[in-house]
Amino acid sequence: PKPQENMKTVMSLRPKRPLTLPHDVLVIHVIESMASKRTDACILLSPEGSISGIVTDNDLTRRVIAKDIDPYRTYIDEVMTSKPTCISGEMPAIEALGIMVERKFRHLPVRGADGCLSGILDIATCLYEAIGRLEKVVA
Repeated sequence: PKPQENMKTVMSLRPKRPLTLPHDVLVIHVIESMASKRTDACILLSPEGSISGIVTDNDLTRRVIAKDIDPYRTYIDEVMTSKPTCISGEMPAIEALGIMVERKFRHLPVRGADGCLSGILDIATCLYEAIGRLEKVVA
């Protein structure tokens, strides 16, 4: 088989089901939702249901806490990353890892074949897969 044929796809890594919230809620609502769901990222949706942004625990630390911004008076669309890079579930996993490393992302929204949000991939999952493949090569 060709090298491309036996490469794992993003979907084969089973991206997590993302926490999604409207992009016009207060920061405190996002923080509370992320804490209760024990997740480190949230996808923000437009009223039409399309992806309008992403926010991570790191974003909240750097853009809200470190700048002493009031999460009870600030809307998430003021601190989220707008129009995040999204990847296809059919993309090779190693390519997704390359995007994350090159652009310093820890999370990427994943779109299914229908173009709709189907999950969120984190860099730890990609690295775990890459390390596993390396171990097989070395063994």
